[in-house]
Amino acid sequence: GVGYNGDDCSHGPWEGERICNYNMERVRFGTAAKVCQSKGLQICTQKLEGYGCSYDNIHVWTQETCSYEVLVYPDGLVSSNWTSKSRQNKFSVSWKDDRFPSSQSCPGGCQVFGEVCSCGMTEEIRPVFSQMPTVSDLAKLKIGATPPSSACSECDGSIRVYN
Repeated sequence: GVGYNGDDCSHGPWEGERICNYNMERVRFGTAAKVCQSKGLQICTQKLEGYGCSYDNIHVWTQETCSYEVLVYPDGLVSSNWTSKSRQNKFSVSWKDDRFPSSQSCPGGCQVFGEVCSCGMTEEIRPVFSQMPTVSDLAKLKIGATPPSSACSECDGSIRVYN
């Protein structure tokens, strides 16, 4: 066969295809997976360029876990350790009991990186609420979201729900 050691070729020759109804169409991961499966394909683990839909310069769905390192500064601010530019974008986070790692006491999974603590991080996407939240519940959230791309499904009152 064709391929490299460790490649799983059990699905046959590699085939790449972008499937969209119009350029820049955005769908949920589950929808993308079903569309791929209906064509005998699966979600790619890497970005494809030149396959249409105008997706070449945007992020794509993957089944792989997103993980990278963040830096925790002596004042508790955090930044991504992805690039020298991302290190300049420090932001605050809520620390349990206002306790955060420092370069003098980096916990397991972290290492000293100059005057800061460099720690591995994984992104977890899950619902915050299991029922309609109150305004005071929403005020507890610390990180925002992008504007909704779907229609409002519950639009009465001071809280709106988008699916």
